Amino acid sequence: MTGAARGIGAATAAALARFGADVAVCDREDMGATVKAVEEAGRRVYAATVDVREEDAVRTFLTASYAEFGAFDVP
Repeated sequence: MTGAARGIGAATAAALARFGADVAVCDREDMGATVKAVEEAGRRVYAATVDVREEDAVRTFLTASYAEFGAFDVP
């Protein structure tokens, strides 16, 4: 989930967690509140500071997210 520090990105990450998903989130800003919301829903979260304008940063985020969760699925 990109743009997860606030707004629609944060709300979507929290909602996915409430519906049973582990969530990988990224943003250029602090995502502490989003991470807390996912964890309070009892789900795992991988969070990374990423500027999505930088292709290598996105590739690194996706690789690390896959390593953390083993798959990309929406329950």
